Amino acid sequence: PAWPHSRNWGYGPTGVVGIIAVVIIILLLTGRI
Repeated sequence: PAWPHSRNWGYGPTGVVGIIAVVIIILLLTGRI
């Protein structure tokens, strides 16, 4: 991450956004949206 404090968070916001993105992609592939 570009932000210094993000290193202490580990996955943090990036992990959350990634999970949400994966869920949206799965929903799109399954045609639930």
